[in-house]
Amino acid sequence: MSTKELAYSLIDRLDEKQLDALIVILSGMSGVKPVEEIEPDEEELRMIAESEADDSEAEPIEDFAKRFQSAG
Repeated sequence: MSTKELAYSLIDRLDEKQLDALIVILSGMSGVKPVEEIEPDEEELRMIAESEADDSEAEPIEDFAKRFQSAG
């Protein structure tokens, strides 16, 4: 069994809490900070719901920028 196969075999046996700890350890070894998931607050949930309900086409960023500049 290769080192990588052994690592995968051990990882498969870990629970979520152990996996979180492993990610922190591996991130420290690679110099990459782990991404911390943050639950959306009520305002963010409201904006997400509005966005999902809006079925209009997205406006190209260039058009938005022109409209924004002319409004200012």
